[in-house]
Amino acid sequence: MKNSYKKTKWVDNKTPVCAQNLNKIENALSEIYEKCPEKDSFKEGNGILFDNDNEGNTVIGVDSTVLTSITCTGIEVVTEEPLNPIKNKMYFVLNQDMYLSKVQMNGITLFEI
Repeated sequence: MKNSYKKTKWVDNKTPVCAQNLNKIENALSEIYEKCPEKDSFKEGNGILFDNDNEGNTVIGVDSTVLTSITCTGIEVVTEEPLNPIKNKMYFVLNQDMYLSKVQMNGITLFEI
């Protein structure tokens, strides 16, 4: 899901605050917003459930059938991407604010915010 966005190195009193730099940020944010999936675009089933909490955040849940699945040997919630992921284990990677930032399995990012 990553693209070729190149960060601007902002230096006080040196990097120009101009339409070109600001439009670059606006365009990137717009692209992220357009690519961000809606809750309804996810497919529930096979033990994976999607819902919203009281604050409107998407909540991902799993039941015991996921843990006994042939294709998914389990799920782990982590705060850093695993360096040596266990085969067929799904990882929910949380950011520093403890919100979901990506879902990985077999070293492949299945979903990224």
